[in-house]
Amino acid sequence: MKKLDGDNYHAWVIRSRAIMEQKKCWEAIYPGYGTEMTNNERKNSDEAVTLMFLTVEDTFLDDIGDCVKAKEAWTALKEMHTKFGLHQVLQLVKDIFNITMKPGETVPNSNFSVQKSCSNLALQISSLLQG
Repeated sequence: MKKLDGDNYHAWVIRSRAIMEQKKCWEAIYPGYGTEMTNNERKNSDEAVTLMFLTVEDTFLDDIGDCVKAKEAWTALKEMHTKFGLHQVLQLVKDIFNITMKPGETVPNSNFSVQKSCSNLALQISSLLQG
């Protein structure tokens, strides 16, 4: 399964849910558990969190690393990828500064990546300013 990388959120959700349903831990996310969990609920939540840790790129681990419950981690990822805000602008700026040429990549292809990221950043900032 391809890890969540920022561009594949919707596909990642479908695949992750299928895996969690197969492993019988999806209920840790939907409907989720209350503040007091039974041992079985804690086990399910821990398994779902572990699956998320293993199926997201390292850049997202800081965002979900402190989540105690699976639903908290799932919600954090959902908000990052479905709601526009300052976080998305900062993530795009971070992405732009981290663009590097891959071995064998040509300058025009590398420039396309930078241009695409800058265009996305401009759109996000414009949307944010328009409110």
